[in-house]
Amino acid sequence: VGLIAHRARALVRRQRPTMVQLLQGVTMHDWLTVYGNRRVLGLLGLGFSSGLPLALIGTTLQAWMTVENVDLRVIGIFSLVGLPYTLKVLWAPVMDRFTLPWLGRRRGWIVLTQLALAVAIFALGLSSPSLMPWVVAALALTIAFSSASQDIVIDAYRADVLYEKELGAGAATTVVGYRLAMLTSGAIALIISDYLPWRQIYLAMAGLMLANILFTVAAPEPTD
Repeated sequence: VGLIAHRARALVRRQRPTMVQLLQGVTMHDWLTVYGNRRVLGLLGLGFSSGLPLALIGTTLQAWMTVENVDLRVIGIFSLVGLPYTLKVLWAPVMDRFTLPWLGRRRGWIVLTQLALAVAIFALGLSSPSLMPWVVAALALTIAFSSASQDIVIDAYRADVLYEKELGAGAATTVVGYRLAMLTSGAIALIISDYLPWRQIYLAMAGLMLANILFTVAAPEPTD
C-alpha cells in the first residue's frame, strides 16, 4: 500500500504544472490586458480605501493613547470598537436592497461611506484621547461602522464588475491596495509620529480617504 501511494504521489508531481510552465506563453501584453483595464485597476484604490481605517482605530490609535498616558484599561476597552467588522452581516442585506440616487447601486454607497470615513477621521484628529476618551471612542466606533459598511459594498462591487477570468487578478489587486493602506496608516504613520503631531497625521489620513473618492468615481459601473 505504501509503495502504491508513493508512486501515485510521484505521478501527481509529474503531472502538476510548475510556475514556469504556467507562465510560459504569458506576454506583457496579456498582463497589461488584465491588470491595466479599469475594472481591475480601480480595485487598487478601493482596496486602499478599505485598508486605511483599520490601523487608525487599532495599533496607531493605541500608540497615540499610550503617548497621551491614557490608562491601560481604557486602551484595552478600545479593542471593542472593531466589533462592527464582526457584525456587518446584520446590515449587509439593507445595503444590498437599497440603491442611492447617484453613481449606481454599489458606487453610491462606496462614496457615502468614504465621505463618512473622511469626516470621522478628521474629527478624530481634532480630538484628544487623554481629555475626551469617550468622544474618541465614539468616533472610532463610527469609523469602524463606516469601514465595515464600505467593505460590504466593495466586496459586492468586485463581484459585480469583474468578468470570471478577472476574479483572481481583481482579488490580488484589492489585496495589494489593502496592504499598502495598512502600511501607510500603520508603520508609516508611527514613523512620522516622531516628526509630526498626531493631529496632523490623522488629518492627512482623512485627506487620503477623501482622495480615494476619485478612484470610486473613475471606476466603471458594473454591467448586467
